[in-house]
Amino acid sequence: MSSLYEALAAGGFTSLLILQPTAGSFRLRLATEWDEDLDFSRFTHDFHRGLLPCQAPRVLGDGVARARLEELGAREALERLLAGMQLGAHHAVRCECHARLALCVTTYLHSFRVGRNNGAHGLYAGGLRRHEVSTQEALVFQDGLNLSRAMSYKNAAAGLPFGGCKLTAQCDNFPIETYGYAPTHEQLQRLGYLAWVVDSGNLVTGPDMGFAPELIDALQRHFTRHMVCGPGARLGHTGAPTARGVFRALEAAAEVRWGASGLSGRVVAIQGLGSVGSVLARFAHEAGAQLLLSDVDQARERSLLESLPGSQPLPPGVFPHVKCDVLAPCAFGGLFDPEVISRLECQLIYGGANNQLRASSPKQELELAALLAARDILTQPDWTYTMGGVLLGFEEYLHPEPSLARVEQRIDEVCGGGTRTLLERAKQAGRTPAAQAYADISPRIA
Repeated sequence: MSSLYEALAAGGFTSLLILQPTAGSFRLRLATEWDEDLDFSRFTHDFHRGLLPCQAPRVLGDGVARARLEELGAREALERLLAGMQLGAHHAVRCECHARLALCVTTYLHSFRVGRNNGAHGLYAGGLRRHEVSTQEALVFQDGLNLSRAMSYKNAAAGLPFGGCKLTAQCDNFPIETYGYAPTHEQLQRLGYLAWVVDSGNLVTGPDMGFAPELIDALQRHFTRHMVCGPGARLGHTGAPTARGVFRALEAAAEVRWGASGLSGRVVAIQGLGSVGSVLARFAHEAGAQLLLSDVDQARERSLLESLPGSQPLPPGVFPHVKCDVLAPCAFGGLFDPEVISRLECQLIYGGANNQLRASSPKQELELAALLAARDILTQPDWTYTMGGVLLGFEEYLHPEPSLARVEQRIDEVCGGGTRTLLERAKQAGRTPAAQAYADISPRIA
């Protein structure tokens, strides 16, 4: 059995487009859109997104494309991806393969309804996440489907005029120390190819896990203005604004659960101490919380422990079953399934990780939320409060003179005030916060 990308490479194809115009009805297009020797380092210089030189273009329509993929051994891989798209209600997925550069880039387009006719290039907004080549393709696809679905809801909840998308790149790492002002020709080809994928999809994107923020600056410098939130951007990286939103939501939820004392004296366990988790830890420490901290990078964990007096390390493997008041997952998502939920010893779950519940559809997410509520654990969908980075990117992308103060004010309104409103509405309606959030936002993106 072949993966989809193995089939594309073996068949000499550069792209696979899958459309889902109505639920459960799919249309495929398999194509060769550019020549193997096309120099993507010249993207936006010698050619542009709609003008790719190709001496021998090929386009196979739905029936022929399906038959060719089956001949190449990718039938099971295709059926698995189609099932995931149907479950998550995605309207399109684009698979782009550059065999010579060893780059497999997938764009997951969940919903463009909010972004339609927004007056800007970008119809969709979502981050770019890199996976190792050794990662199973099915896991990469599932991650992208889940993340892009959450982005539709996150953008709508934030009041932004973009639909939801995500990009995953399965490839070797981009060593950031060599992507300065004089990158090599091969490095420029890799960056140019990524820029072409972004521009040709009408996307606005920024860095996610596995993709160093410094690469955004290189992409902007050489190819496209539709990559935002690199460290050289006017408003900086997305980590601190995202952490601010998480903290404002946690602060509001703590007041709902424990009253005016909020987080003071409460035990907060944080997993993942990167650009979001480390800032969240500082916010919680200033609020008087007792911190339990954990990160796979021991040096990073030790450094933060030393800078926050009274905080304690969390032994490996203990999270998320540590006894505490608040669990704050800030690394990978998909932590909470029925078995894990049955053994939790916390009262609140609020963290910066995306897709914290192990679900592939809103229905599955609501079922897990009900299990948490049955155990009297207060939480809400992470897409209702992790939009600080998206708000920062929006400010940078559309405002000629971006304002961090304006971003922070909006974060406080949407994440802090929005959490208070959501929890109050859910209580009045007798629903879980997740059920209330989906009831509020789903009609805007369906």
